[in-house]
Amino acid sequence: MQNYDIEMWRYAKELKVRSDNPVLGHEHAPSKSAILQSVEIRTNELGLRGDTMKPRPSKTRRILFLGSSVTLGWGVKEEDTLTERLQAMFHADGRDVEVL
Repeated sequence: MQNYDIEMWRYAKELKVRSDNPVLGHEHAPSKSAILQSVEIRTNELGLRGDTMKPRPSKTRRILFLGSSVTLGWGVKEEDTLTERLQAMFHADGRDVEVL
């Protein structure tokens, strides 16, 4: 990362859009990608970080994490984010859980 302020400006310009909901202010743009803080941040069709969502099998449980840049994994490779690590933990334990 060259400069935190510039990276945050790029994040706002490349991956965020003004929300129709005035309470939110902004949200992540769907299906975008940018290299920020030397890691790729990509959003799916819902503006969530990660892969395209597939239809949920009937017995699969989903856990949705909403939050700040910590939840997003700002500066962290996608495979090292909280959600990806939890996903791996559930799969290793044989649980049919999808973490978003």
